[in-house]
Amino acid sequence: MESRTRGSIEIEPILEDFGAIVHGVEFSDPDSTKILQDAVHEHGVIFLRDQRLSDEQHIESARRFGDLGVYPLQAAAGAFEPLEFIEDGPEDPPKADGWHTDVTWIERPPVMAILSMLDVPERGGDTLWVDTAKAWDTLSPVMQEFTLSLEVFHDINEGNRQIFLRKWGQEIIDLTKQRYGMGTAHPLVRLHPITGRRSLFVAGYFMRHIVGMTEAESDAMIAFLMCHATAPERAIRWRWKEHDLAMWDERRTMHRALGDHFPHHRRVRRCTVLGESPRSANTG
Repeated sequence: MESRTRGSIEIEPILEDFGAIVHGVEFSDPDSTKILQDAVHEHGVIFLRDQRLSDEQHIESARRFGDLGVYPLQAAAGAFEPLEFIEDGPEDPPKADGWHTDVTWIERPPVMAILSMLDVPERGGDTLWVDTAKAWDTLSPVMQEFTLSLEVFHDINEGNRQIFLRKWGQEIIDLTKQRYGMGTAHPLVRLHPITGRRSLFVAGYFMRHIVGMTEAESDAMIAFLMCHATAPERAIRWRWKEHDLAMWDERRTMHRALGDHFPHHRRVRRCTVLGESPRSANTG
């Protein structure tokens, strides 16, 4: 794998066609918008080192990539700022140590996430991403044909409900349900509107069941697809440094924030870009 240069900018691939480190770019520079957006679409997830951003810079720079969403529970609580702070510590254990795609239980889930690392534990706390487009590509033709017409119902599992209850309280959960609902169906195979690629829209612990299947059939199918999608050869693992910035395509990836740093402190700041409702790849 060879790095590519565009003037003073270098794009260093991590895997052959998934993940890249972008050198020579400031995220806050408006001239970097197209380069970074193209890199996200090509590589799925990209990383920039030493991006020292204030909260306001994070928001304003991220807005160049589209409309920003307010995290649903924050919105229900009356917040309008599209930043989410995710913090782990002795009294607040890690909450994302499981494969998932962000907020898939709403009609228009995020299409891009932009995360800034603020406080890094001395050891542990890495994040993993997997390529769900490559996961689709490597299914057999028979399985590809079978999955094209399927839909999955997404909602919040009981573990997440308990986390939300402790943090937000029942009133905010009820308001969130009134505003967003607490579940929706999405195609199992989605078509990327920019790249035209198909990908498995698997979202880990937000997937409840495959529509129309029995519980046993659905559980077996979801277990197989998750095992296939999270195979190590399709995964990258990022060891964070303070002020690292990650950008990823939510339409093509799943991720997992490891909790092996617990009980040590870890703090990140994230915002997400809203886009279209997931489009089925079943165009036939």
